[in-house]
Amino acid sequence: PGVISELTSQVDYAPTLLGLMNWSYPSRFFGQDVLADIGSTDNRAFIGTYQKVGLLQEGHLSVLSPVRHTDLYRVGPGGEIKIDPDADPELLRDTIAFYQMASSLYQQGVFKAYAP
Repeated sequence: PGVISELTSQVDYAPTLLGLMNWSYPSRFFGQDVLADIGSTDNRAFIGTYQKVGLLQEGHLSVLSPVRHTDLYRVGPGGEIKIDPDADPELLRDTIAFYQMASSLYQQGVFKAYAP
């Protein structure tokens, strides 16, 4: 039992569980083993719902929605505040890049089941 204080998300579960079992495997995860080097994670979280995906990083949440709609929120202990999406264009570019790369790799067949 323990508490992980680093920012993590659902994509980090599989690499972390496999790390706890000391399994060696070729990695095809976007997530990371959050227990491998505590404190050295990218300090980001990928978030997804039915039609929206997002990236939470450094107190800002960038959300991508269908038809090229974007939202940006400042997130803190008191809740979130919606701000102008143009306020952090770098986070928006990072968010788009992560999800475009994942989509491209999936379409290329890179995420097929591993067969040794």
